[in-house]
Amino acid sequence: MEYQTGKIKVLLIEDSNMDALFIKRVLERAKGVSFDLETVALLEPGLNRLVEKKFDIVLTDLGLPDSRGFKTFEKVYAQARNTPVVVLTGLDDEEVAVKAIQSGAQDYLIKGKIGSDLLVRSIRYAIERYRSEKALKESKEEWERTFDAIDDIITIMDPDMSILRMNRAALQVLNGRSEDFIGKYCYQLHGYPEACKQCPAEKVIREHKSVTGEIEHIHLGKTFQVTLSPLLDENVELIGFVHIAKDISEKRKIEAHLRQIQIMEALGTLAGGIAHDLNNILFPIFGYTEMTLESMPEGSTGRRNLEQVIKAAERAKSMVEQILTFSRQSHEGRKELKPWKLQPVIKETLKLLRGSLPTTIGIRKNIDEKCGYVLSDPTQIHQILMNLCANAYHAMREKGGILEVNLNEVSVQSDNAQAFSGIPSGSYLKLSVSDTGQGMDKATMEKIFEPYFTTKKSGEGTGLGLSVVKEIVKNHNGHITVRSVPGHLTVFDVWLPLADVKAVQPKLPPPESLQRGHERILLVDDEEVITRMLEQILEHLGYKVTSMTSSLETLEIFRRSPESFDLVITDMTMPSMTGSDLAKELISIRPDIPILIATGFSETVTPEKIASLGIKGYIRKPVSVAEMAKTIRQVLDNEK
Repeated sequence: MEYQTGKIKVLLIEDSNMDALFIKRVLERAKGVSFDLETVALLEPGLNRLVEKKFDIVLTDLGLPDSRGFKTFEKVYAQARNTPVVVLTGLDDEEVAVKAIQSGAQDYLIKGKIGSDLLVRSIRYAIERYRSEKALKESKEEWERTFDAIDDIITIMDPDMSILRMNRAALQVLNGRSEDFIGKYCYQLHGYPEACKQCPAEKVIREHKSVTGEIEHIHLGKTFQVTLSPLLDENVELIGFVHIAKDISEKRKIEAHLRQIQIMEALGTLAGGIAHDLNNILFPIFGYTEMTLESMPEGSTGRRNLEQVIKAAERAKSMVEQILTFSRQSHEGRKELKPWKLQPVIKETLKLLRGSLPTTIGIRKNIDEKCGYVLSDPTQIHQILMNLCANAYHAMREKGGILEVNLNEVSVQSDNAQAFSGIPSGSYLKLSVSDTGQGMDKATMEKIFEPYFTTKKSGEGTGLGLSVVKEIVKNHNGHITVRSVPGHLTVFDVWLPLADVKAVQPKLPPPESLQRGHERILLVDDEEVITRMLEQILEHLGYKVTSMTSSLETLEIFRRSPESFDLVITDMTMPSMTGSDLAKELISIRPDIPILIATGFSETVTPEKIASLGIKGYIRKPVSVAEMAKTIRQVLDNEK
C-alpha cells in the first residue's frame, strides 16, 4: 500500500466548502505523514469514486444534499468494502454516528470540535484498527476453514465437558445440526447415557496433558480413537477441552484381518504338527486292524467290528486331510468330488448325534429318499452337518428344543429366485438344519461366517465351525443361507447342485491280494509302536526286517554293511537326523540303494523334492497294508 510508504489516500464526501477546506488544511499541515485528499460534495459521485479508485480511508458527512442520516453511512459502507470509514456528524446527529460505529464505522468526529491532531490521529488509528480487525477476521475465517476441513470429529468443550462448538465433520458423521449438540456432554455424542467409567478428563485436568483412548459408538457401530486435550489460559488455568475423535473402524477391520491371516498361518503350522501326530496314531490302527482282519472268518462279529474300526479310521484320516486343506497346507489340493447320495450320510450322522445330545433336545428328520445325486465328498458333508447341528445344540442347551433336519430337491427358476434368497437358477439338493433356540439378530447373522467370530463363551468354541462349513459348501459349488427370528428360530439352508447325470453310487474296489516278497529291508521310525507294527506287517509279507528307532544308529549299521539291505524305509520327521538327511548319507555310501520315505505330514515332502534327493518313493501315513505292499514292490521291481 502507498500508505506504508507515507502516502494516505483519503476520500472526503462533504458538501460544506468550509468544512472541506478546514480538513484539507489540517491534512496538508500534518507532520510525519502526507495525505492525498480527494473531495466530492454529493454521495453519488463519492460512491462512483470508490468503484474507480482504491482509497485508504473514507471520511463522510451524514447530512448530504442527496442522502441524509444512517442510510448515508450504509451506502458508503457497502460500497467501500475493504476500506475503513470515519463518520463526520453534527451535534444533533451523534446518536446516528454511534449507530454507525456499531454497524462497522471505525470512528466518528463531531464537526466544530475537530482539532488538527484529533483528525490525523483518528485517520491513522482508524486505518490501523481496520487492518488489525481485518487480519483478525481473516485469521478467524482461516481457522474456521481449517476446523471444518478436518475429517475427524472435533468438539470444543467448557471445563464441565459441555460442548461449545463442533466442526462440519462432526455434524456430518453424527447426522445432526449444531443446535442438536451444543450444550450436551461429550459422552452423549457416542450414544452413552452417562460419563464413561474411565473418562480421561480427570487425568487431563490433573496433568494438563493430552490423553488418547478408544471408544465404540453405540449407534453408529464405529470405533473411534479419541484424544482429549486441555485448553489453558495465560495463567495455565484450565478453560476447556478439545475433543478429537478419529474414525478407525476400517483400520481396526484391516488389523483384525491381518491378525486372522497371522492366526491362519499359525494354524497352518499347528495343523502340520497335528496332522503328523494324528497320522502316526492312525497308522498302527490301520496296520494292526488290517492284519487282524485277515485272520477273522468272513461274516463273523469280530470281522464286522474291525471293519467298522477301519471305517472310523478312514473318516479320521479324511478329517486330517480337511485340517490341512483348511490351513492351505495340503499338497494334494481339493479332493475329487464324486456322485453320492446324501441320505446315508445324514442318517448315520444323526444316529451318531442322538447319543451325544441331551434328552431335552428332540430330533426330527424329513429325508426325501427320492433325492438325486450330488457331486460331493461324504466326509465333508458329514462335517457340514456336524457343525450345523453343534451350533443348534448350543442354541438350545439351556432350555431344550427341537433340532430338525430336512433334505429335499428344489428347483430355482429365474422368476422365483427371489423367494430362495437370491440363489442362482438351477436344480438343487437342499439340506436344512433348524433349531428352536435363542435365534440371532441381523448384526450377528452378518458376521457368523467370519473366521473366529463366535457368540459362545471363552473355551466353548473357536469361531471356525461356520467358516469351515461355508468353505466346504463353496468347494462343492453350492450356497448357504441363514434365516433367524430372535428368541424363536434359526434355519441354515445348504444348497448343493444336483448332478447332471444320475451316476451309479461309487463302490469301493474289491480288495487286492497282498503283494509279497523276500528281500531284506532296513526300517527306521522314532515311534516304537509304528516300528513294531511295520516290522510285523513286513515280516507277514515275507520280508526280512531289521528295525531301528534311531536314525543315527541306522546310519552306522548301514555304513558297516551297506550290501546287507535291498531297501531302506525311513520316517521323515525324526530327532537328530531327518529322513531326507539320512537318505542323503545312505546314498553317498551306496548310490544304488532304493529308499522309501514315510511321513505323517511334511511341507518338504513333494514328488519333486523326493526325486531330486534320489529317493525312489514315499508313502503318506496312514496307509493301508495293501497300498504299502504295492509301493514296496514297485520300488524293488523297478530296481531290478
